[in-house]
Amino acid sequence: MYKVPLWVLGFCIFVSAQGGDALALRFAPQSVVQPAGSVALLANLIFGWWLNSEPIGRLTPIALVVIITGVALIVIFGPKGTAEWSVDEISQRWTEKDITAYIVLMGGATASLLSLLIYYDRRLTQCAPPRSACYLCRGPILACHSPPVPTDADTRA
Repeated sequence: MYKVPLWVLGFCIFVSAQGGDALALRFAPQSVVQPAGSVALLANLIFGWWLNSEPIGRLTPIALVVIITGVALIVIFGPKGTAEWSVDEISQRWTEKDITAYIVLMGGATASLLSLLIYYDRRLTQCAPPRSACYLCRGPILACHSPPVPTDADTRA
């Protein structure tokens, strides 16, 4: 990728924007700055369509409206101040039961989603039709099944 000048330029712009996000935290609370960054999805959609001719799915605009509405609600109803925490307070917070429960819950959810991703990735890889016709893939690709078991009629023919 580093040999493609347009990719390098895009990556430099991305890194610069991340520095701008860090600088913005000096002027506004994280509850305002971070969600506003998700509005970049709209720019990604537009530039992907414009520069790379990427198709826009039917549900994509609806998803973007939901995301931007959620961002607006977070900014409107989120905390407006910035909390000051010492290192000791932060260290102590990590040992509390609610944080431990959250870590276990999110770790379990992440492990479950990763397992599903690996499972479906393997199914998609197995079901990907080769250049010739694939007898494994009949219907939707996620509904792939193993080859049919030969019957007596198949062995007689």
